Amino acid sequence: MTTLVFIPGMLSDERIWRPVADRLPGDRRIVDLDGLDSIPAMAERALAASAGPLVLLGHSMGARVAQVAALQAPERVGGLVLANCGALPAEPEERRRRLADLVLARKDMRSFAAHWVPPLVADGGCAEIVGMVAAIPAERLDREVRAMLSRPDTFARLHRIVCPTLLLAGEADTATPLVAVQKMAREMPSAGLRSLRGGGHFLPLERAETVAELIGVWLETLDAPHTLTD
Repeated sequence: MTTLVFIPGMLSDERIWRPVADRLPGDRRIVDLDGLDSIPAMAERALAASAGPLVLLGHSMGARVAQVAALQAPERVGGLVLANCGALPAEPEERRRRLADLVLARKDMRSFAAHWVPPLVADGGCAEIVGMVAAIPAERLDREVRAMLSRPDTFARLHRIVCPTLLLAGEADTATPLVAVQKMAREMPSAGLRSLRGGGHFLPLERAETVAELIGVWLETLDAPHTLTD
């Protein structure tokens, strides 16, 4: 039986996927990436979530982890759900921005969360997301920034990800614009893209019901049966 594994993004914990997972049948597994500072290492942890075949569901940084995992072990990954994610490596402007974020976060995580989250959320769930981010130690952000700044260039290898893939994009996502996800979809042989009007960068929390419905319908299209394991 295939296991569904949910992978949180940067400065997120199980709360980012819980509202979606709770709307799907069966047990759930949400991977904890804390303590790791590279995308390949995070991918290995996701793959270790179960000994059998997997469907990986990632948000933002977690979706980049899912891409790398699919490239590391294509024989084990039977499907991907990639929400609010890109595939290109970090550029100098991103490096400057993330290092500036670190400076603020090290001073006070709650102030950082209040500064960082609102521009990324189109509407709904902002207070909940701020609370989640504020509860995560700055040391974890430091590790995740290192992981993101050294991330692999998966865009050049997207054509090698041939498993069924559902791409989810927020039309109001300023961190990962819809056009970037559309470019990914064109590179992936078995990808379908669904964009959510008014959705921002935290779709699993902002649009939990809709995201769960889209995933549920997509799962029914997969050939292999599936279960969720906790």
